[in-house]
Amino acid sequence: MRISIILENQDGKLIEKITKGNNADYLVKGENNPDFPYLAEVEIDDYSVFAAEDMDAIIEELLCVRQEVTDPADQVHIDDIIRLAKKCKETPETVLTFAG
Repeated sequence: MRISIILENQDGKLIEKITKGNNADYLVKGENNPDFPYLAEVEIDDYSVFAAEDMDAIIEELLCVRQEVTDPADQVHIDDIIRLAKKCKETPETVLTFAG
C-alpha cells in the first residue's frame, strides 16, 4: 500500500506530490498512537490534511520514523516528505495532505 504526500494551496491547487511503494508500512502508525499523534491520523483508505502550524510536530515524528527504517530508499523518501513539510511551513496558505 502507498500513501501520497501532497503539497497544495488551500484552494486545492497542486504544488508537488510524492509517493513511494509500501510507504504505508512506516507512515501509518495506528489510531490513537501516543508516540505519533499526527501520523496516527494517517490512514490507508482516507486522507489527512495538516496546516503550516502542524509542520514542526510532523517533522519531529518523521525524524523518529526515519530512525526506524533501514532501507536507504525509504530514508530518502522520508527526507523528501520532510522537505515538503518545511516548504509547507514556509509557504503561506498551503497544506500537506497524506492521502491513501
